[in-house]
Amino acid sequence: QLLMARAVKALLSGKDLPATALNVRNSENELTIQELSGKNSSAHRVLTTFFNALTEPVHVFWSNSRTGEESLVAEDIRPGSVFEQFSHPGHTFVIYDSERQMRKEFIVTQPYGQKESFSG
Repeated sequence: QLLMARAVKALLSGKDLPATALNVRNSENELTIQELSGKNSSAHRVLTTFFNALTEPVHVFWSNSRTGEESLVAEDIRPGSVFEQFSHPGHTFVIYDSERQMRKEFIVTQPYGQKESFSG
C-alpha cells in the first residue's frame, strides 16, 4: 500500500519514479519508494491544503483530466482535519463523503511555488 501511495504521489507531482527508488525497504521489510531530496522542491509544486468542514469524514481523489479516472489520495479525513498534498497547476481533485452522496471538485489554479486551500 505504501508503494501504491508513493506511486500516486509521483503521478500527482508529474515526475517519474527513478528505478533506484524501488530498491528501498522499510523496517517491516516492505518495498517502498525512496524519498529524493531536492528533486521535488516546493518551487516546482503547489502545496494544496484540504480542510474538512463537514461533520463526517471525507475522501480525496485525484481526477485524471484525460480519462476521468479517479485515484484515491487520502481517505477518512476527519471533520475539522486538514490534509496537505503537493500538486501542479491544473490538477483536479474530488472530495466525497463516505456514501459518495456529496461530491465537490477542486482545480489547482495557483502557480508553482504557491499554496492553495480548499474546504469541503
